[in-house]
Amino acid sequence: MIGTEPIQQILTAAFYTPYIEDEKSLSILLAAKVESGKTELVSRYKENPGVKYLTDATAFSLIRDMSTEIQMGEVKTMIFPDLLTPFAKDSSTVGSFIAFLTNLSEEGIAEMHSGFLEEGGIVMTSPQVVSIIGCIPKDQLEDRRHKWARAGFMSRMLPVSYRYSRQMITEIKDSIKSRVYISDSPIALDVEWIPKTKVTLPSGIEIIKQKVPVELPKYLAEHLSDAEEKIAALDKTKMNYTYGFRLQKQLQRLVMGYALSQQRDYVTGADIDVFWDEMFPFLNLDYTKLLCPGEKDYEDADDLAEKKRLEEAEKKKLLEGKK
Repeated sequence: MIGTEPIQQILTAAFYTPYIEDEKSLSILLAAKVESGKTELVSRYKENPGVKYLTDATAFSLIRDMSTEIQMGEVKTMIFPDLLTPFAKDSSTVGSFIAFLTNLSEEGIAEMHSGFLEEGGIVMTSPQVVSIIGCIPKDQLEDRRHKWARAGFMSRMLPVSYRYSRQMITEIKDSIKSRVYISDSPIALDVEWIPKTKVTLPSGIEIIKQKVPVELPKYLAEHLSDAEEKIAALDKTKMNYTYGFRLQKQLQRLVMGYALSQQRDYVTGADIDVFWDEMFPFLNLDYTKLLCPGEKDYEDADDLAEKKRLEEAEKKKLLEGKK
């Protein structure tokens, strides 16, 4: 897709994180306006082994249809091209679904209980963590952030957002007229070099594990430590504020995944430069513009609307403080 290379780079790194030894995989919440190409970006990965592309789901349907695959470690990433679909259900169903994804993406599911399963459920002696890649329109996310933050869902997902500059919009429209979009090809993860080993779980189940240790020296990890504070500063509503422990781990996994995407099992100083120069501007919910080469940033209608919103929020806060 035209102009979305930084976003694609972040997504590719995330899709490699399930292959890192002794690390949990990285989950991404991708937010942008309607028609920004979110679905097209994530759908390019759906043909890879271990990737599930789900237009709709509930906690019960995932347990019913994928419990065995999850237990065997065969499901590495779940893509939800539009989270509005699974979230457009009654509150109890949505609540259980959010809780399921929250646990699946961070701790893994230790037990699954449902009438869909034989004898009512299964117990996983080695809980399997699955990466979640979810897309949502900007306006719909704003309506849900308070509730998701309270449920712990937001902190489990690394936020990624973007928008297009005026010049980029013109370039994209021009590319559509030339039907450049038909040349967008699937992105295949190159993981053949990562070793596969047979592992017997305490339950006696034998699985195939494909992971590799990735070296990240402490002095390089320290170069990511400023990112947590800066991301929190960009999240002007502070609805997703935490101590930053989880975010530090997420950023480290991101650069380790990037190293794997370059067919290396170690992180270099150049990888850290790529993180700061090309990835970091979009690791927030500030909707940074994707600019054309040589294009200068500018203030547009979205910037003015955001300024007005923040000013009104500040006035409201001051008034509440005087009460």
